[in-house]
Amino acid sequence: VGNPDLKPEVVRSWDLIWLGQWSDSAFSMGYFENHFDDAIVEIQTETPGLQMVENIDQEPTKGLELEVSSQLGSDWLIRVSYTNIIDKPELSFREADQLFSFSANYKKGAWNANLIATWSNEREIPAVDDNLNRIALDDNWLLNAKLSYSFSSAMSGSLQVKNLSNKNYHTPVASNLLTAGVPNRGREILLGMTWQF
Repeated sequence: VGNPDLKPEVVRSWDLIWLGQWSDSAFSMGYFENHFDDAIVEIQTETPGLQMVENIDQEPTKGLELEVSSQLGSDWLIRVSYTNIIDKPELSFREADQLFSFSANYKKGAWNANLIATWSNEREIPAVDDNLNRIALDDNWLLNAKLSYSFSSAMSGSLQVKNLSNKNYHTPVASNLLTAGVPNRGREILLGMTWQF
């Protein structure tokens, strides 16, 4: 349902980041805060399944981030990142508190290959169980891979596989009528060609 009285949301963010840079590696550690004015959120109306957006006063989001990357020889690049949300608004229950990713990239001549693994801890959905507690969705790991080849400076081809392990996983929904979350896509295979002119 539309809301003609909706005002624009304003977010003020600040970060405090410590960086370290060496010849073959880098490290960063940071603390961040996001403060909201007239936050726009979805709310459930009195009609089941019908929602609208509304401006509310919302608590800030606060968290920590960590990233490490390292060049191993001339062919390999490894990167690891971790985010921990230490404080978030109650209405952000659909968002994970912890996120982790790992990526490995290998380049040799015209070939390039990478593997990316991402993890998020459990998230909740608006539906409730018999004890009136919000239902939690399991944490999940996802694997993506891509192989590319440069035929020339102007043309390259690639083969990409998303959700490599064909994992069955769910993500939060807006409605409180669904009690299992939204099923996500299984394995996707994409074949691509890039031509620059």
